[in-house]
Amino acid sequence: MLNGASIPDDVKDAWDDATELFNNYTPEEVADLKESDPDKRAEFIELVEILDDYNNGEIGPRHCSD
Repeated sequence: MLNGASIPDDVKDAWDDATELFNNYTPEEVADLKESDPDKRAEFIELVEILDDYNNGEIGPRHCSD
């Protein structure tokens, strides 16, 4: 996306949601979510999976040959 690749709406939504979460939680707070707020932690994991699939070409545009 940062290099001009197209981005599906669901991936863009995940990007926006993840950006908001990372702007509101420190890494230490994210680590503590396992105990303090498992639902919020599950939200982080879901976003990670969507963004990882996009980065690996499993959803959205495929990897370039480069």
